[in-house]
Amino acid sequence: MTSLATTGARGAASTIGAQALSTLIRLVGVAILARLIAPSVFGTVAVAVAVAAFGNAVATMGFPTAIAQAPALSRRSASYVFYWTLATALLVAVAILALAKPLEDIFGIPGLHVALSWAAIVPIAASIAGFLRMLLARRHVFTRIAMVEVAATAIAFAVAVGLAIAGAGVAAILAQILLVPACQAIGFALVARWVPERPRRASPAELDLRHVGLRVFGINLLREGAKNSVVPALGLVASPSEVGVFDRAQQVVLIPIVLTVEQMKRVALPLLSRVRTDSSRLADAFGRAQLLAAYGTATLFAMIAALAEPVVRILLGPTWLAAVPLVQVLAVGGVFRALGLTIQWLHIGGGAASVGLRFNAIALPAVTLATLAGLPWGASGVAIANSIAWALYWPPAVISGARAAGIPALPIVRSAGLAVATVALPAGTLTAIAARPVGGVFLQVAVGIGCLATVLGVNWLINPVFRQHALDFTLTLKGARGSADT
Repeated sequence: MTSLATTGARGAASTIGAQALSTLIRLVGVAILARLIAPSVFGTVAVAVAVAAFGNAVATMGFPTAIAQAPALSRRSASYVFYWTLATALLVAVAILALAKPLEDIFGIPGLHVALSWAAIVPIAASIAGFLRMLLARRHVFTRIAMVEVAATAIAFAVAVGLAIAGAGVAAILAQILLVPACQAIGFALVARWVPERPRRASPAELDLRHVGLRVFGINLLREGAKNSVVPALGLVASPSEVGVFDRAQQVVLIPIVLTVEQMKRVALPLLSRVRTDSSRLADAFGRAQLLAAYGTATLFAMIAALAEPVVRILLGPTWLAAVPLVQVLAVGGVFRALGLTIQWLHIGGGAASVGLRFNAIALPAVTLATLAGLPWGASGVAIANSIAWALYWPPAVISGARAAGIPALPIVRSAGLAVATVALPAGTLTAIAARPVGGVFLQVAVGIGCLATVLGVNWLINPVFRQHALDFTLTLKGARGSADT
């Protein structure tokens, strides 16, 4: 019989592979759509997407998390959660529909009410998909979940590109946004073959699930409200084109987070969970796990800042050059964002998830408020304020995570700071100097890769700390693999 650990390892591999493939599809889709659709169209839809995303967080009410942590889940309890989720999603959709025209008048963006009317479907489809995904996860059918997610992403972008080629700009973006959760809901339903029971009065087990869901709902409401308020707020003071440019620049910076920090979390958490009762081993394990963000993601952001123009030309096209300074500034903030988000590994893997939730319920809205302080200066002001906010987020996040896990905070800061100072900063600086006089975007990227290789080679030769960190990171990956296989 396959052990639970082996099942978990296979599930992690399927999830990581699916995420990587989905991200690649998104990259290709974004590159194509950016060349077919004007920035003003992206700006119009970006406001609608932010509203729909917030509505989706309200609609789920934390029930997926409640289902995930439940020791057992009967069909009756699952049905109760399903009806609650569906009813809430319908109420959210009605609210978005009712607010569509007033919001268009407030923002002054023609066509916003049409985009919002279609986006109102997102919370319904996403809440159903989220519920069914969690049911399937409890059955450990991770490969099928991954297949559905990849297929949904591919279908959504294929349809969106087809509509964009036909000249339907708004419809293309909305189709991509709507089809991902809709296709997931259909695919998960076909795989799950699950039908809810008729509604009944809640039992104590269902009430417990509702209470857990409501507690998580409060955190989700603050977090998602903070995250999705920046683009709509910018829409109040900037043109749709400027909003669209900022939204795409923000997406360019989010991709490295998804590819590295979010994926490495699946490796780091099992490792940290194994040693959470031993503070010295926990400190050592987190220090090694953090090396991905310190050397990898931080360096990647430094390279993006140095190569912002060729990156924008390759990913978005020449009509998006206004995004170049925004990408540069947001990438600098991305260094601190990546380092700060790794502390969530410490909160969760170190057995202090509740502390992490409470900290982020305050800290993440604070990041958003600080970001919104840049609104008087438009998209540039928002980007600069966002980078400063993430730089200010990192130190208290380290203190919170270290204190909750019972480990010292100073080594965490020292290790990350040393990595940035010896690799990320020199690589970014050298690339910015060497690539500037070079013609051709791909040649500039090649020069940047050569500069990075040079910095890494020099560090390997003269920096014993770097060599030790490279060894430690290798041991981290082997340790995580071993923990999954035993």
